[in-house]
Amino acid sequence: MKLAASTRESRNLQEELSEAFRIKAQLAELHQAEVAKNIEADKQVKFFQGSVAAAFAERDQSLLEAEKAKEKEELMSQKFIPMQTRLEELSSDLLQQKRRNDELLLDLAKQEQQNENLKKVVNKFFEIRQQSSEGSLKTTSDEKCECLLHDPVEVWNYNDPSTSDYISALEEELETVRKSVDDLRNKMRMGLDIEKHLRKKVCDVEKNLIRFNKVVMSGMLELHKFYSQHRLGILNLLAEEKSQLKSTVDMIEEHIKGFNLTQQNIVVSEVVASSDETECRDVHVSTVTDMPSASTRNDTASKIVAASNEDVEASEVLKQALQEKVQTLLLLSQQEERQLLERNVNGALQKKIEELQRNLLQVTHEKVKALMELAQLKQEHQQLQEYDISVSLNSNWFFLKFKLMKRLLLCCRKLANEAGQGNSLAEKKQTNQERDVGIKNVLKKTYLRRWLGTLDSTGRSEVDVHSSSQGDLSGRKSNSMNVARSIFFTVVCLLELLMLANL
Repeated sequence: MKLAASTRESRNLQEELSEAFRIKAQLAELHQAEVAKNIEADKQVKFFQGSVAAAFAERDQSLLEAEKAKEKEELMSQKFIPMQTRLEELSSDLLQQKRRNDELLLDLAKQEQQNENLKKVVNKFFEIRQQSSEGSLKTTSDEKCECLLHDPVEVWNYNDPSTSDYISALEEELETVRKSVDDLRNKMRMGLDIEKHLRKKVCDVEKNLIRFNKVVMSGMLELHKFYSQHRLGILNLLAEEKSQLKSTVDMIEEHIKGFNLTQQNIVVSEVVASSDETECRDVHVSTVTDMPSASTRNDTASKIVAASNEDVEASEVLKQALQEKVQTLLLLSQQEERQLLERNVNGALQKKIEELQRNLLQVTHEKVKALMELAQLKQEHQQLQEYDISVSLNSNWFFLKFKLMKRLLLCCRKLANEAGQGNSLAEKKQTNQERDVGIKNVLKKTYLRRWLGTLDSTGRSEVDVHSSSQGDLSGRKSNSMNVARSIFFTVVCLLELLMLANL
């Protein structure tokens, strides 16, 4: 019994040992798997630490470059301000110099006119002096002036009151002429200003006329094509109707001619029969009775000729009536063509105007939408700037920034989609979807959820909750995780921007 019990116990112990070895092997395998996972995690941590360090270095470089650019901009602005002031001073001096030159030119013109008038006066007085007293001929104006100045006063003394009145009247007329000249100059300046303004308006009107002429010419070309097509059809119809009318007129003329011939034959046969009867009855009638029979024959012949002439006149009247009818039909067809052309022109112009109004409405709606979106983006940007001043490193700030970047990307995509055509749009959408799928796969491979952590009801992540429960060391780790998270979001945004730039 003891042997059996011992054998049983030994078997049980062997089974327990085998199970213990199995559990030990499983634990060793699990330990090796955990070690491999820890190694991979360390590699990923080192990789992300390297990427973070590179991002910080790039950020520092960009900040340094931005500061250098700001310094350069400030220096350029400081250099530009005195240059601008100097340029304004020079422009004002130039304007003053131009005004002075204009005034000097006007004074010079006045002086030249006065000199010409004085030369005329000197020549006139010298001619009078030559007429009164013979002397040597002076050629130059200076010699003439010297000669007149050296003359005695008695020679040029005029005590006649009529001459003084005449001189005063001439002086008054000269003053009125000067005033009128000044008024005319002022009016001329006003006219030049008005002419410049009108030229600007004329240029604008010419541009509008050119646009309108282009629209009208396009409409006229379409109408000309339509007119040529319908004109050929109308001409063919008129030719067919004309041929039909000619055939009917020829038939009527033939019937009239045949009717006239039959009437003439009947009348002639009746006249011949009546003449035979009268000859048979009155054989013994005298020569006196022969005269009225001849007159009756002549009367019947004249009646026949008059009837034939009336038939010819009736046929001519019919011809004229038919010609007038054809002319009226042609005039009516021309009027109808003109009316059709005017209607088509008016319809085409109305269609063009409606299309332009629709395009204007669409453009205004699109502009309003774009302005609204820009206003929203500006408001969000201001909010982000205010929040950035208060809190520099916070995950919520990076989330808001990410949302704003997303909206900017959506706006850019909308503009690109509106600018492209249908086929290019479909191809771009397919490429965008493929690239988005590739980015999602990359994020899945890098354990995005494990890296970022899931958010609880208070808006904090699991990593933050776990870190808040620990001490100072855990707080430092959470801050580093927040920084890494923010850098990761910025890297993702930069990747999407690069994708859009490539598109």
